Amino acid sequence: MNQGVVFSKTSWLPLATGVSWIFCGEAAGFVGLVYALPAAVVLFAASFIGLAPGENRRATTLGALGGAAGVVLGLLSPLFYGLGSGLVLVGLSAWTFIESGAAAAQTLESVEDVPAPETGIKFSTQVAIDEALLGAISLMVPLPKKSEAAEIAREVAEAATLFEARGWLEKPEEYHRTPLSLEVPEIREASVMTSGGRLTFESLQFESEYEPWDNEPGRDRWLSYAPNQIARASVLRHPGEPRPWLVGIHGYQMGKPLEDFGAFDPSYFHKKLGFNMLLPTLPLHGPRKIGRFSGDGYLTGPVLDSIHAETQGLWDIRRLLTWVRAQEAPSIGVYGLSLGGFTASLLAGLEGGLDFVVAGIPMTSFSQTYWRHMPDHSRCNLLEAGLTEEKIEEVSRVISPMSFTPKVPLERRAIFGGIGDRLVAPVQVRDLARHWDEPAMRWYQGAHVTFMADAGVKELIADTLASESV
Repeated sequence: MNQGVVFSKTSWLPLATGVSWIFCGEAAGFVGLVYALPAAVVLFAASFIGLAPGENRRATTLGALGGAAGVVLGLLSPLFYGLGSGLVLVGLSAWTFIESGAAAAQTLESVEDVPAPETGIKFSTQVAIDEALLGAISLMVPLPKKSEAAEIAREVAEAATLFEARGWLEKPEEYHRTPLSLEVPEIREASVMTSGGRLTFESLQFESEYEPWDNEPGRDRWLSYAPNQIARASVLRHPGEPRPWLVGIHGYQMGKPLEDFGAFDPSYFHKKLGFNMLLPTLPLHGPRKIGRFSGDGYLTGPVLDSIHAETQGLWDIRRLLTWVRAQEAPSIGVYGLSLGGFTASLLAGLEGGLDFVVAGIPMTSFSQTYWRHMPDHSRCNLLEAGLTEEKIEEVSRVISPMSFTPKVPLERRAIFGGIGDRLVAPVQVRDLARHWDEPAMRWYQGAHVTFMADAGVKELIADTLASESV
């Protein structure tokens, strides 16, 4: 992915929008000024970064985030600044938002076998949504401190030595142990309010019992994360005869029932298609979180934490599958999104007996994603400590979908990816499609989080699940 951004050519726009917010806020008094600050500060940061020499990719993320914040805050701004000023602020903020997306879209590299991106407001807006999301994530997630860089690098070096000595780099499947059967999980009734009304479901939990290997770097730290040791899942079951099961694996920073049922619509998968649904909570997510936000520690902290998180996620899901099979499930398929697509892709290479797999907007290279989204100063700290993307790639081979041959039949595999995806580089999705021998594939003209706006994606999912639905 080309990291250079042309947003510096239009840095005057976020600057002008930020100045407009401050001007209107100051004229309205103290409360009005305070109300203007969130959008203005982010917009000023975007402008200054865009004007700075060298790499300035964060200019588009902050520009999109500031523009989005301006649009949202602008809806109530007439209460402070009057209708005319409010409309001007909303207009300038929306313009900044879309222009940030357009600038980011110009940096998309041409990738063989990936269609060329479209141009226009619709595509730029979708890319801007991704950029704003990246901007929000960058302000939320804890990043490795300079004092922690040496420890992270040391763990990766020790892991590389251990993994090589035990043959796991050559045979990654041997790194993953066969999990214990799950016989009697704790199940209680729960409910959540969704767009379709209140949904009653079963909340399932059990002791994960996953442990990293003896002498594996980061083992003691990982086992100290107490909330993460309880595995959880949300379940929807039909009464009566056994039904096919759909395992829906959520994305990064999700893991709560409201979010997960929003991503895997029960009115479609459960009611219309007739699937029983199992939505596992990935390690470090939802009620298993160890930081302020769901997902903290994955893709941002120690590399070995992410390796253990993915390995434990696979262990937990495979245990859940033993419970599902004990209920005489006629078929079981997996559909994952983003980080969940990564996990689904790995599961397809480790677990036999799956009837279909859909990898949606899947991350397939942990090392590339970890390194690409690391801010410059954090990346420099890691480099100074002797850690490189190549060294991360070596140890993360044990959690790479590219290391495993899928056990799901070719005609039951499907992938979709966004041409303008700013979170998962399209080349990662392309590489998985090649590794999977070119299964059913849909490239949509959009970004990471806008896939459900594409009719072709919906058709691909429907076609893949059709033979197993009731």
